[in-house]
Amino acid sequence: MQETNLWSKPRWPHETVLSDVPICPTVDGDFDVSHLKKEYDLIILRVPEVPSTEMRQLISGNFGAKLAALWEGPFEFYEWLGSDAL
Repeated sequence: MQETNLWSKPRWPHETVLSDVPICPTVDGDFDVSHLKKEYDLIILRVPEVPSTEMRQLISGNFGAKLAALWEGPFEFYEWLGSDAL
């Protein structure tokens, strides 16, 4: 029986349609996401690297971190999806 690689691309039909959509996850904490960045060509927004000191203090370590992409992200328009919506 041949082993199947579950992480090969594309796994689902929508991946080929949305492959050019930039994705910017917000990372609050010291998590290694380099494998995700490489696999999916992500733009990583790390809360500890947010330019505004005041903003970092307000959103770091709490529910506000998930909104950092709206305030400090690299895009003009967003579609925000929480992990519980996926």
